[in-house]
Amino acid sequence: MMSSIVPVFRFAHTGYLLRTYTFNRTLYRMITCNLSLYHGALRNPSA
Repeated sequence: MMSSIVPVFRFAHTGYLLRTYTFNRTLYRMITCNLSLYHGALRNPSA
């Protein structure tokens, strides 16, 4: 019974890790992009 559960659990765990990794990477890119835009606006208020 356990031998049939382990691969499923491992697969779900890897999928979860991949999802979190891609989500965090997108979030990080969004944050850095917004920060650079924000700092650019601070440095150049006329823009």
